[in-house]
Amino acid sequence: MNWKIQNATNILDRVITTVSDQEFKRLASGLNIEEKTEKVHYALKSLGKLQNGEMSDYHDKWVALFYHWYQPAHINLAYSMVKSIINSTDIVNEKLHIVDFGCGSLAMQFGVALTIADTKNKNSITEIRIDSIDTSQAMIKIGQKMWEEFKLSACRYPKIYNHLGRVCEIIKPKYYCDIDQVELAQISDHDRWVSAIHPVYDENKDEVKQSFKCLRNRFYPHVCFVSTHDSKKYLLSDVWPFSSKPRKTKLSPQFNGELKEITEWRKERNSILSHGYLGYLNKSVTWEWPKATIWCFYSGEREYRPKNLREGDIYDYKF
Repeated sequence: MNWKIQNATNILDRVITTVSDQEFKRLASGLNIEEKTEKVHYALKSLGKLQNGEMSDYHDKWVALFYHWYQPAHINLAYSMVKSIINSTDIVNEKLHIVDFGCGSLAMQFGVALTIADTKNKNSITEIRIDSIDTSQAMIKIGQKMWEEFKLSACRYPKIYNHLGRVCEIIKPKYYCDIDQVELAQISDHDRWVSAIHPVYDENKDEVKQSFKCLRNRFYPHVCFVSTHDSKKYLLSDVWPFSSKPRKTKLSPQFNGELKEITEWRKERNSILSHGYLGYLNKSVTWEWPKATIWCFYSGEREYRPKNLREGDIYDYKF
């Protein structure tokens, strides 16, 4: 891991911990130990569904808080996906417009920032517009808090500002809970991307299908890249609106290891809450994603190809 990414991942660990602590204190205010434990237990149980490709209760504020277990891996995933595209294809325009569908707590926004900061030709990009869409206000709000804290940290020190802070300043984010609220203009001087990290489940496939059709008809992206849980990969074929055939692309994780600060914070929470079933909080938070298959779909005016991908190649992506 190079020093730029090392600095950024250290900042992210600190930011996730700071925001999680603030949010925990806010939500737990006025609750006794038993009530706090019940809320945390519900959040952990709900998040556990994701391991089987089932939807969690993303609208619950406690679930959004403890989603930090998955947030680092999804940032790593977003970084890996974007880096693959950046490394293999020049961005034609100076401006980039990304619609991040099912944005959750903004993993793609962080991933884009890390990628551009670590890209040699980053100075050629003058503006990055990111429209993040998710039906869960709770997820977006905690992501916003993390982003603001991250941006402040990235701009605080000259050495970090020069490669990361400047990138944060050219990112212009907007947040929506309904795709119909988004201005999906086909601006000629912008490269147009659609991203979606694990957006589709059995429970929401019809809604996702309609949203993807909307993005195709109104935004006409140059590229769209989507990830999915292994057990749900068949759903992408059902919801995908473009004529281009799906390809699975092998990507390598760009960084790994433990997030020490948020791991320690979780262990401290476990020690003060009641009942042994919260021992799950003693597990380390890491950057790795256990197993995932990344499906990359290409459409529109230009075709982006991840490095070394040839026509017809099919790969599995596993950490």
